[in-house]
Amino acid sequence: MSARLAPGVTFTRLPHGGGVVVNGTRLELAECGEREADLIALLIAGVPRPDLTITQRKVIDDLIAANWLIVDGGW
Repeated sequence: MSARLAPGVTFTRLPHGGGVVVNGTRLELAECGEREADLIALLIAGVPRPDLTITQRKVIDDLIAANWLIVDGGW
């Protein structure tokens, strides 16, 4: 699975944990906790994640459904 941020979307790690995902095209912002931020960072870095938990899959499904994340090669 290969994942990337959708066009106009940026991801920034926060200095004290967590992260922020910003969709500049739609002027939307989403803050995420440390675990979600770690997952997003690994996905967009191309690190394979064959051991995803149900909760992690739900986070990814939500990001895909909201057009924040694009997954190439099937999900």
